[in-house]
Amino acid sequence: MKFYDSNLFVLIPTAMVFVWQTVRATTTFRMIRGDWVCYASSLLPLAYIAILIRGMNAPLSIWRTVPGMFGLAAALILFEWSRNTVRGQLFSYAFSTDLPRHMCSNGPFAYIRNPFYTSYILATVSAALMLPDIVTLIVIVLMIQMLMAAARQEEAKFEQSPLSDEFVRYKRRTGRFGPPIRRL
Repeated sequence: MKFYDSNLFVLIPTAMVFVWQTVRATTTFRMIRGDWVCYASSLLPLAYIAILIRGMNAPLSIWRTVPGMFGLAAALILFEWSRNTVRGQLFSYAFSTDLPRHMCSNGPFAYIRNPFYTSYILATVSAALMLPDIVTLIVIVLMIQMLMAAARQEEAKFEQSPLSDEFVRYKRRTGRFGPPIRRL
């Protein structure tokens, strides 16, 4: 069996993107001391592991692998663009209860309110496309629900913060997980 005929051809780049996002997130976001809720963020790597384990025996298809690889690349590019945009700013982990002190509205944040979550969703959906499995589908649905809840909670924090008026204006011109259709 040749490398490109095995699931390693898909599993290795997928794992690399998952590991990259996980490790780089630990250097980009800060944990709020005593804020146990933000530990829910640790579920994301567990979802990645479940997808990779289930994908070991998934059937491969060129028609799913090519768009999946493009999706992984797009997820990585969006993640790094977002990370470089917020470098040096104090962003907290998902589900933290701290009130925001500043708002980022440049880079990908000029179009998407939650580009990090979008990159996670894009990476996992791409992996599921390449490595289809019912367990993977369930993991993806649960993960997307978790990221949607995190986005709603973060947006609620902005609406309750001193940045509320600025955030309402920002919210009108951006999409939660993608650019609004009118901006395209």
